[in-house]
Amino acid sequence: MTTDILDGLQYEGLRALNPVNVTGAARYTITYQFATTYQPNDLAFSGTYTGWTALNEAEKANIRTQLAHIETFLNVSFVETFGSNDPVLNLGKISMTGEYDGTTGLGGSWYRYSGDTITKWDGSAVFRNDIDMSQASEDDLILHEIGHAMGLKHPHADPTLDEAFDSNKYSIMSYESNPDNGEDSDAMMLFDVYALQDIWGAADYNTGNDTYTGKRTDTVDTIWDTGGTDGLDASANGAAVIIDLNQGAFSQFGSYDDVVIAYGVEIENAIGSAFDDDITGNALANRLEGGTGDDRVIGANGHDTMFGGDGRDKLSGGKGRDSLLGEADRDKLKGGGGRDTLDGGARRDKIDGGRGDDTLTGGAGRDKFLFKKKFGDDTITDFKEGKDILKFRSYSDTEEVIEVGQDVGDDVVFDFGDGNSLTVLNMSLAQLGDDILV
Repeated sequence: MTTDILDGLQYEGLRALNPVNVTGAARYTITYQFATTYQPNDLAFSGTYTGWTALNEAEKANIRTQLAHIETFLNVSFVETFGSNDPVLNLGKISMTGEYDGTTGLGGSWYRYSGDTITKWDGSAVFRNDIDMSQASEDDLILHEIGHAMGLKHPHADPTLDEAFDSNKYSIMSYESNPDNGEDSDAMMLFDVYALQDIWGAADYNTGNDTYTGKRTDTVDTIWDTGGTDGLDASANGAAVIIDLNQGAFSQFGSYDDVVIAYGVEIENAIGSAFDDDITGNALANRLEGGTGDDRVIGANGHDTMFGGDGRDKLSGGKGRDSLLGEADRDKLKGGGGRDTLDGGARRDKIDGGRGDDTLTGGAGRDKFLFKKKFGDDTITDFKEGKDILKFRSYSDTEEVIEVGQDVGDDVVFDFGDGNSLTVLNMSLAQLGDDILV
């Protein structure tokens, strides 16, 4: 059993060889044809196939659609040929009797190599001749067998993929349905994209500024995007969402994990819905907007800009230099390890700058500014006497705090030592006395 995606999904031996194609090179041409009889130069075991039946035009059109889907994330071009006795990929329908009784499809690949270089690739995918391959319900079968033809095995075959990932949530090559919705995939999944790109290279796709508003498939949508400033936007969604911008992380626009960001993809921004959302950023400089519900918005290591929107929100920065704006209602804002700017906006907010050197603004409401040990050199821009509160959690007596404070010009400066200080603009120490809590 393995948690390694490539070991768990690629045919044994492929990892020891160089890829057929790589990212950034010209697209590799994969010729294909719709076969109506045994092809002598095809896979050796295909010589036992019988009952060859021609695919009709609707079936061919659906298969071409699935090939086009693969071209969106793989650095290949599928080119149809006619009358060729040795294309890279043969597609057809057979009877599936005898040793294949009960089987709906068969796919396989064969390759020749010299040293660690693959010199020839041959694949085939055939389907039972009483199945209408034009139906959307057969998209998973088409992609599954083409996956075999391009180098993927079943995750339950040795070396097996970890059982937790052996389902259609992660790979269309699995025999197990997606546990979240009980369905099979209708597109290549997160692990499939990754394992195939390791063999064929990754395509340039969606290189502009793209916005994704939810799943584009009937099951789980794997986002492959290679450029621009991009975002997930749930502003028109009819229910609360869970958005996670990290690679390999799933988001929920509906009732289950229905959108996932492929490995190697960078999505910068996220907008929540009008409901109570959960939004998580990544290591990039994210712009994260909660929307009008009671949201939780979490940054990561980038220099993030975060907006709570209407509602009682919880905003938390990461290690970057973040800007947090609570906007309307009672919000909780917490900075991270960077030099953050926090603004509570309207209503009563709780503001904690974290460990960095932060600039804190309460806004119009009665706000509470929270400080722990090692909070850095912070500045409060708009403290309101008799309304706002300074809360020092690492002290047991307010006199300890007052003793390290002094008036400096028009401001108050508390110097706690070890690089930790608080400057309260346009206030005097006498004015702050009743507003300090421990």
